[in-house]
Amino acid sequence: MGVSRIWRLRLLACALAVASGQGARAEPPDTGVAAHRPVIAAACPTCVWGPLAEIVAAALKPAGYQVQICYNCNLDDSPRYVAYARMPPPLTAHNIELGDPPPPHGPVDFGITEVHFLEWLYQGTHQYAKDGPQHQLRLLARIEDPNYLLVAVKADSGITGLEQLAGRRCLKVMSEADPWVHPVLERYHLTRPEVEARGGAFANPMAQVKAGDFDVIVSGLGSLANNRESDVWYEMTTRFRLRFLPVAPDLLARIARELDGDLVNVPVGYLRGVDRPIATVGRSGHAIFARADLPEPFAYLVARQIDERQDLLKWSIRPFSYNPHTVWKAGPVPLHPGAARYYREVGYLR
Repeated sequence: MGVSRIWRLRLLACALAVASGQGARAEPPDTGVAAHRPVIAAACPTCVWGPLAEIVAAALKPAGYQVQICYNCNLDDSPRYVAYARMPPPLTAHNIELGDPPPPHGPVDFGITEVHFLEWLYQGTHQYAKDGPQHQLRLLARIEDPNYLLVAVKADSGITGLEQLAGRRCLKVMSEADPWVHPVLERYHLTRPEVEARGGAFANPMAQVKAGDFDVIVSGLGSLANNRESDVWYEMTTRFRLRFLPVAPDLLARIARELDGDLVNVPVGYLRGVDRPIATVGRSGHAIFARADLPEPFAYLVARQIDERQDLLKWSIRPFSYNPHTVWKAGPVPLHPGAARYYREVGYLR
């Protein structure tokens, strides 16, 4: 083969490669920040993070972004979808029952989770110990949303203190698999293995709320809200007369210290049956967060739009609020440089 022919073939190959590349670029990607269709990890529309994701989407829409919400990138895995840029999972039967729309077809760009979940994954602690530290995570904004640790029994049960439950047989406990409640369950011998070994039953409050078949509720999601996890308290306090029980002060102090909670009082009248201030542990905050590789202009835009559209927060099923003194805080998790630039510009961060 002559030299001139070899060069002609090489030129043809180059031309085909260029044409192929141009063809690929002619079809914009379905999702992603560059396509103005970023994917956000959230939870069901009637949960906590789903409604907040819808607020984020509404805030970014005037800036030309069509945020794609993954309503089933949820539970403990929610921050992992962001950390590892995972593809959204397929819907399960439970997701369909909740009314979750089909997930987007693209890797997760940013997400919403509880602030403590973000902190724990960043550090590789608690339920994320096996993941190890995920130091690529960055905060964009923190939205406040208070929850109380609450313990209650039926008022006619004769139970006036948690100590009375420690060895009781055939006890029916409703509680979540939550680091905030586990110390209480351990202290008073109310963990699932212990309860079931004594002939009792253990269930998630959301699973048993309709039946009302319980002796004690231990929940870290006490809130005046209408999401599925918290409206249990509305329903239970309406259907039954409850007696709210105090938790030992030393245990509350330990929970607050180990999980970075606040020692607070549940105010009188917060729920039916709260007839006195109840000392407990509270926590507040959901994080809008991303990885360090999120484009800085987009991180800036998210921080700005959430601030400028604070009005959207009050029209939700949760008592969301914006605090300029905390919007940039998530424990050890660094701010994304784009978000930090915005908060400095408006004077929230100095």
